[in-house]
Amino acid sequence: MSEAFNLPKGLKGLATAKVWGSSQYLTPGKYLLKVKSFKQQDSHNPKKSGSSYFIVAFDVVVATYKNGQETKFSQGDEVSWIVDTAQPSARSNIVQFLTGCFPEMVQKDLSDEFLESLFVLDPPPGIGRELIADAFEIKTGSEGEGRFTKITWALFDEKMKAEMAAKAAATQQSAA
Repeated sequence: MSEAFNLPKGLKGLATAKVWGSSQYLTPGKYLLKVKSFKQQDSHNPKKSGSSYFIVAFDVVVATYKNGQETKFSQGDEVSWIVDTAQPSARSNIVQFLTGCFPEMVQKDLSDEFLESLFVLDPPPGIGRELIADAFEIKTGSEGEGRFTKITWALFDEKMKAEMAAKAAATQQSAA
């Protein structure tokens, strides 16, 4: 190596560096999503030491409009749904997602063994399933200054898929 060049400290040790993914989060709208992967990840933020996330990655199949606003996603985009398991609402949100993704199951069927299977089986159950995700914004605080996105989940059926595709096409034509 050349003695004239000093590798900056921040670039040293890349061979053993932990690689973090980036995510695009769902914005208000109605989507047809295909489940791509499940992941459990501990927080990288030192302030959230001990926090863990339940993460589902999806491919967008169809995105429609919500309240006259275009969603920022289109067919083929990858989006994520991330739940901080330390939050009080986490367990409820995950149960709602899983019973939407697996309507053949009820909450009592969501055993620890089933949850582990999402992360350790190859492929895990549910990969490739298509879900309807209806994302809407909820304002919190007396002035509505806080916001979060709530999502309802349902396994799609062919009739729903055709209706969403027709609505998306009509909306895109009227916007042009």
